[in-house]
Amino acid sequence: MYSPFKLTVVITGIACLLCMRSPATQCATESQKSPVVASQKTERSYNVSVLFDGPWAFYKDVQNHRLVAIAPEVPGHPKAFIRGQKPTRDLEFGVYDLLSLPVTGPGTSSDPKDIASVSTTATQFAQILETPSTLKRYVVILPLPDDIVENLVDTAKVDVKYHPSTSEKDYTTEILLSYTLSTLNGISVAGHENSNSAITPIPLGIINRFIHIGVGSDFINDACDTHAKRAFKDLTTFFGTSWYVDFPPYDLNCPKPLDEKEMTSSGSASKLQAKRSVVDRTSPEVMTKLVGLRSYLVKTVGVDFVRQRLLNDVALISDYLFDSSSEAPQEEDTRRALDAAMDLRGYLKSVTNNDEYRDQIRRDVAAILGHIENAGGKNCKAPMVWVSVT
Repeated sequence: MYSPFKLTVVITGIACLLCMRSPATQCATESQKSPVVASQKTERSYNVSVLFDGPWAFYKDVQNHRLVAIAPEVPGHPKAFIRGQKPTRDLEFGVYDLLSLPVTGPGTSSDPKDIASVSTTATQFAQILETPSTLKRYVVILPLPDDIVENLVDTAKVDVKYHPSTSEKDYTTEILLSYTLSTLNGISVAGHENSNSAITPIPLGIINRFIHIGVGSDFINDACDTHAKRAFKDLTTFFGTSWYVDFPPYDLNCPKPLDEKEMTSSGSASKLQAKRSVVDRTSPEVMTKLVGLRSYLVKTVGVDFVRQRLLNDVALISDYLFDSSSEAPQEEDTRRALDAAMDLRGYLKSVTNNDEYRDQIRRDVAAILGHIENAGGKNCKAPMVWVSVT
């Protein structure tokens, strides 16, 4: 009777003989393999997100592998900031960078779709980045990200004249950058203020893997969205041509940005400051987006309690946006609606199947978030800008 032990010895011996006879094959021992395994275990990467909100313009400098972000002064609003795990001091006008980010990703992101675009000359663009400078602007320079997505969009019209006569469309008001880093340590903000004095590098703890860069905004009951319109005009003027933005319901009584005399002296303007119902400020397209979102959830969410939770989110948002009362929404109501929209966004980010509707539904939720913030009076909803340099 043939022993299993002998069979094992024979098979092992044949395998080793074959290895010895083949120059392209090596019989590695476990001790030879273990260093490779150990080195693989020590290699780590970290996915980090950078959120921009406020009136920012972006230039994708492919040659130098960097992304340049520019924001104007927004009168009546707080200064720009760069925040990680803990709050840091606000920025003075100047040119700053986050080039200390230890990126390991490819940095080959595609351009965002729903974004206003302007062009400028290389000379004019270079002047924006110079220090010392008298320009009231903030510049933040980062490595090119792996991905750029619209985190929030808003319905508006954009034109070189006021009031805009162009078609209404969605424009990006928040952008999310994605990076792959080798470590979360040693990251800091560097740069120069307008006086050309270098700042002491500001350490940026990002244990939560999130960086927020923005220009502060408050809940302001301004039916004409004056601050947002002025911010957009000031931002585009940096690049040579002033552009104007207007938002639903496109009230012709709202004055042109910077015409503060009209705003204070006009009787019709004072009436515009009065509280207005949410439905007056919401585009009819939002209802179409909500109906489409509800249909998508009914068809695609298989777990009953999850589907019901998400449908309740849609119902809460619909009630909030299309409330027929004449009272402006309370901040608590706005917060609940925003929480519901963020819950929907979180679920959609977790969906990995590539069905034909998923990406469009994600963009619809971003648009719905924008309308909630509009209705709540979050005033600085100026469209972001994508810059080309000739």
